Amino acid sequence: VGIVNLQSFNYLLFAAVIGRISFKGSRNLLAIGHSTKIVIMRIYVNGSAVETTASNLAQLHSELKLPAMVAIAVDKTVIPRAEWESTLLSQDAELVIIKMAYGG
Repeated sequence: VGIVNLQSFNYLLFAAVIGRISFKGSRNLLAIGHSTKIVIMRIYVNGSAVETTASNLAQLHSELKLPAMVAIAVDKTVIPRAEWESTLLSQDAELVIIKMAYGG
């Protein structure tokens, strides 16, 4: 579980208002008296449910400690690495992560 800073919280709140992120379930926690919010959402990675605090693909890549040479598809669309920062995750998104392998 990670803590989202105020700037990230404002970004997440804006994304929720425009419908890019939905906050569902009782796992969304608000730290009373603090200006931070912990947002945990469920996504599916290669068919397995994963709970994450990442709001975009770049953060998820880091959170999952994935190797550099991976391809990520969100809801059956491969996302170029240059777009990972701007690609927001949403509740119940389906991701496929392919790790590059060498050899024959």
